[in-house]
Amino acid sequence: MKHLLRYFIFLVVLSVALFSWNKFFPRYDAGWMSWALLIFLTLVYVFAHLYISAGEKGKPGVFVRRFMGATTLRLMLFLIAILIFTFTRRDKAVLFLFHFLVLYILFTVFEVITFYKQLRKKN
Repeated sequence: MKHLLRYFIFLVVLSVALFSWNKFFPRYDAGWMSWALLIFLTLVYVFAHLYISAGEKGKPGVFVRRFMGATTLRLMLFLIAILIFTFTRRDKAVLFLFHFLVLYILFTVFEVITFYKQLRKKN
């Protein structure tokens, strides 16, 4: 439950930052694309976190396999999404890649910190 509250706060902060970016830098406004990207990344990370957390209760090897598998699948899914968008909307490709990179780094850092805290409490 604590994790969901932290995740919700993280998403609120990201949403406010994204809204501010689109409002105060209209030249670099990505419009619907940035919000769709935020929703896409949120869903992917939530499902991956639930899948990985289910393996945390078992043997340590199960957690590692699930983490590596989820990370690989996530990267492949992200690569497909990037390729589809950049080939269909070449005019906004650089802006999309910038938004994607920033959001990907923020979500990854949040995920690593969360799992680190969870695993540290167990040991």
